[in-house]
Amino acid sequence: MIELKISLSIKNNILFDIKETCSAYLFFLKILNSCDPKITGFYGQGESLENALNNKLFSIDGYISSSAQIYLSERLPYATSLWNGNPDEAMSIIFAGVNNKTNIIIELGRYKGIYDIEKLIKILTSIAENYTLNYFSVFFSNNENVFPERLNVGWVIYLPVNNIIVTTNECERIEYVNIGGNKGRLFIVKDVYNCLNETHRYASNDLEI
Repeated sequence: MIELKISLSIKNNILFDIKETCSAYLFFLKILNSCDPKITGFYGQGESLENALNNKLFSIDGYISSSAQIYLSERLPYATSLWNGNPDEAMSIIFAGVNNKTNIIIELGRYKGIYDIEKLIKILTSIAENYTLNYFSVFFSNNENVFPERLNVGWVIYLPVNNIIVTTNECERIEYVNIGGNKGRLFIVKDVYNCLNETHRYASNDLEI
């Protein structure tokens, strides 16, 4: 069950550069570890759980396995997925290169330490200091994705625009972002998006437009 999903897109397809891809995985590992110290490494996939657990590619101490470049190069520049090596509290991170951007999806299950607005803002600002963001959103829906083919409009969404007028009272907080060339607004909604709630629908449509 996916309890929390962070979706974002950054400018440029970094998957064409294997060293940049490795640096990015290590960067995201350190960000997640700073929010929840139980996340200490990223592992590749395997034919069995035992095989996968022997395929540790990145560690929080900065270690990068000699096999990391080989493992990733077999999957790049299209998409690659790693996990944290903990079957009881599993999380995954996926990089997907699309034209001139890289889409990143982080799926977290039981890492309650990250279910905190301040920590999510910390993740956003850390990424914005290093990359140019196209968007950033956080999705929590008890495994019910209302519009699976569209951007998730839910708890947190970052839009790289400033000239937007919000006429809804649904936003608990609106943060102005101006970090490393990333300028926009961060909309934080208290309630989980509900497609049956007319106010939620109008608010999400206003943001999307």
